[in-house]
Amino acid sequence: MSVPCPEEAYLRLLESHLDGAAESQQPAWLDRRDGGGPVPIDELADLHAAAMKRMAAERPELDLVANSSACLAPLIEMLRASSDALQSEREARTRIREALRESERLLLESQRIARVGSYVFDAGLGTWTSTTTLDEILGVAVGSERTLQSWIELVHPDERQELAAHWAEEVLAQHRAFDRTYRILRRTDGVIRSVHGRGEWELDAGGQPKRLLGTIQDVTDRMQVEERAAGFSNLLRDSLNEIYFFDAETYRFAEVSRGACENLGYSMDELRAMTPLDIKPGFSAAEFTQRLEPLRTGVERRLLIATEHRRKDGSLYPVEVHLQLNKGVAGDMFAAIIVDLTEREMVERALVASEKRMEWALHGADLGTWDWNLLTGEVAYNERWVGMLGYTHAELGSGLDTWQRLVHPEDLARIQPMLDAHLAGLTDAYESEHRLQHKSGGWVWVLDRGRVIERDPEGRPLRACGTHLDITQRKEAELASSLSSAALAAAQKIAHLGSWAWDIKAGTESWSAEQFRIFGHEPDAIEPTYERFIEAVHPTDRERVTEAVRATLEEDHPYDLSFRILRPDGSQRAVHAKGDLERDADGAPMRMLGTVLDITAREEAQEERERAQRAVQEAYAEVRALKDRLQAENILLRREVQVENLHSEIVGDSPALREALRSAEEVAATDVAVLLLGETGTGKELFARAIHRMSSRSAGPLISVNCAALPEALMERELFGSEAGAFTGALERTIGRFEAADGGTLLLDEVGELAPQLQAKLLRVLENGDFERLGGTETVQADVRVIAATNADLDQRVQDGGFRADLLYRLDVFPITLPPLRDRDGDIPRLVEAFALALAEKMGKRIDEITNESMHQLAAYDWPGNVRELRNVVERALIRTSGSILDIQLPAGLGATTTPRATGSQAMADVERGHMLQVLESVGWRIRGAGGAAERLALKPSTLESRMRKHGLRRP
Repeated sequence: MSVPCPEEAYLRLLESHLDGAAESQQPAWLDRRDGGGPVPIDELADLHAAAMKRMAAERPELDLVANSSACLAPLIEMLRASSDALQSEREARTRIREALRESERLLLESQRIARVGSYVFDAGLGTWTSTTTLDEILGVAVGSERTLQSWIELVHPDERQELAAHWAEEVLAQHRAFDRTYRILRRTDGVIRSVHGRGEWELDAGGQPKRLLGTIQDVTDRMQVEERAAGFSNLLRDSLNEIYFFDAETYRFAEVSRGACENLGYSMDELRAMTPLDIKPGFSAAEFTQRLEPLRTGVERRLLIATEHRRKDGSLYPVEVHLQLNKGVAGDMFAAIIVDLTEREMVERALVASEKRMEWALHGADLGTWDWNLLTGEVAYNERWVGMLGYTHAELGSGLDTWQRLVHPEDLARIQPMLDAHLAGLTDAYESEHRLQHKSGGWVWVLDRGRVIERDPEGRPLRACGTHLDITQRKEAELASSLSSAALAAAQKIAHLGSWAWDIKAGTESWSAEQFRIFGHEPDAIEPTYERFIEAVHPTDRERVTEAVRATLEEDHPYDLSFRILRPDGSQRAVHAKGDLERDADGAPMRMLGTVLDITAREEAQEERERAQRAVQEAYAEVRALKDRLQAENILLRREVQVENLHSEIVGDSPALREALRSAEEVAATDVAVLLLGETGTGKELFARAIHRMSSRSAGPLISVNCAALPEALMERELFGSEAGAFTGALERTIGRFEAADGGTLLLDEVGELAPQLQAKLLRVLENGDFERLGGTETVQADVRVIAATNADLDQRVQDGGFRADLLYRLDVFPITLPPLRDRDGDIPRLVEAFALALAEKMGKRIDEITNESMHQLAAYDWPGNVRELRNVVERALIRTSGSILDIQLPAGLGATTTPRATGSQAMADVERGHMLQVLESVGWRIRGAGGAAERLALKPSTLESRMRKHGLRRP
């Protein structure tokens, strides 16, 4: 059955009540207006029942039984709104109210008996504990066995095996959350109850499941609540409202209320064979379709049509039709709520007569009146309003600008915010004393009172009216009496000094104009009392002020103190108050006189000076911290610069080296952790530098630390820094390697040698990006990409217990294994050439040739120390060489372990020619362009061509 209100909108309204965020105002789609017609009661009941079912299915975490009052709140609110509109149907309203009260009583009873108990299951002990409510739900006696098996035995036999398997295979084995509805067989009375259980795992510090925390709720009574909700539908189908639904395509009536049948004089079967056109005289099918088009296209959510309905006997009566389109799976349906306007028209005619009588009454009271149409901006004035200013209606006109033009400019600036606040619905009425310009040029003081008398369903003002009373004589008298105190008031205003008098016996108080201003009020805008004064005192100072007043009254203690006050706008002022006590002839307190001095500017100046001092201190501290960090970074960078970097590129072209370089290029663009594996001397630090240069962090620092170089205590300080006083001799804060590498890359060399305690702290940094300095409590954030390097077998270390498995998983995201030199023997000649040239230049020597015997020995050696050992051998040979021919001899202890290997070139020229030939052949003798030989050799094409001619190389 189609409904007149959108199911989704009602579902959101119900959801807001359940979440405790519902507004008291009726939703716009309900269209409840002052003097409006009936609300669709029976359709609302159907809608409520449907929304309850959807809510139970879509949000099972909400206990609809326990929140039954919130579930019924929107329906009850709308039913009551509907009953207010049916003034003539009091008997039906009474029956509905009684039915609702009975239903509320039943649902409140259901809410009382809906219970939820909680439990804690200890995974280590295999036992559970429960609350008293849960014991009552399960029928478990106090002190009985609380094991997992005892809980499984409570489950109904038909479900026990499946639930036990679920616990064993998913909840316990896979540590999943528990969320099931099942039946139990209570131990105490053997009664079968349906319950819904939930549970979430609590993890220990190591991330392992520790306890399962959850609740079990008795949900047996939910079906009873749904049956009661269905009872509402039966009650609402007998609604006396005129409501009907018709098909969006054929316009045939699908459902009609009993009220519609009675108002139109047709039976329900007769109306179901008709369309709205049969009861709307003068409407053609084309016109009706056009009127409904905004609802079909979604331009409008609801339409309001004023028309007439024709009864079966032919009589017509005025109605207001509220139309809405409801979309459903079975087809779209229009819902219509009909408001009979017969009584409203009678009331409007009576109102016209009443307005005439009111006009005579206003004329007798010498009041001017105005009526403002806020939609058109036109204002209508009565004769007295126009006459008190000496104008005629023709001279003034009817626009709002007439009033704005006549109001004194100073008064208009004061009145406009008051008027705007009332139009926005912030005040109940509007009242102001201001001046209007007389036709003669003088000013007339008026007391203006007004009120918005009509608003649209969204609260926007439509019409306002009010009165003007001439108060010129009263104002002139007030002005004459105030001239004598004007000089005193001016002096107080200049000095920001207010005065007050408190008549203790009469309980009255008077303030000067400046005291009103100090307390944030217009003069005489409020009634000054002692209670209002105490309310204005800052809560923190209030007890001290009241104690000072008491001491003055009881002990004649001088009233002289400073405190803070809160203004109505929320601002705070500092004041200094003094007072004198006068007593009567019997010695009883009679009156207190005093002053209040605004000392806010003085206090703010003092606070500003203190803030400035604090700001200078904070700025100094920040500068010092930045200085410390720059000094630390400078020290670290100087250390890095001191590390000898003999070449900017990795030398070699062997397949194993190319594979390692390809992996480095792939991972460089990411921020994942890299683990460099390989024997000592294979160039792990050089690869780390290459990855950093190719990454998006190349502009940031590359900081390296040898994890095996320092003992555990010093290594923690090296990695994470330390605070002043962290240990003996720590006189100032130091910045660690992680903090110095913020925004860049940190190389953890020999990470396998890191102490177990530091492994745990390193794991936390990798997981969260934060750490504490040694001896500090402040959490430091660092954005660092970590590259780890080691020549150790970390998997074996994990098995031996010397390295954390979880830390290895964090570091081993992208491993790269660097080949040993014995697997890339073809790179030895190029490495020897690079080392010889770089080291010779550093020593101030010139090497033109390497002996054949030297290259033979170098190529035949296994190089257990890899590239580092090769570099050391070349450096030792250069130290001993005095000429231009380099003769490299392996130490005697090394040469004995060599095996025959392929010989190298006879001279450096031969090495260069062979390398050039190898590169040219690999690129098909292409010299220029991307991927050409010149690019591969890092030479200009012209330079490469010159060297080819020198070595006699020509393309075959």
